[in-house]
Amino acid sequence: MLIIFFRIAKNVYFCQMKVAEYNSFKIYVYADDHPPPHCHVRYSDGSEMSIDLPLLKPRYGETISKEVEKILELNLDELCKAWEKLNQ
Repeated sequence: MLIIFFRIAKNVYFCQMKVAEYNSFKIYVYADDHPPPHCHVRYSDGSEMSIDLPLLKPRYGETISKEVEKILELNLDELCKAWEKLNQ
């Protein structure tokens, strides 16, 4: 698990936690994000989708591949803990 901080402006930082990384996608949880609890799957082509936690249901009518779904299931506890840690 890797926490990354980005400086947006003077004394303003954006924080995200990379929970998992695979060949074609990475899974992130962002700090101070809006409810409901969710994670972001960022693909190597630059596209991104949001997945509700703990249901693992894609938001906005998107579809999720079996590969991504399996990885999310394997990392579900860690994803939920990351959401709680970054979004108290």
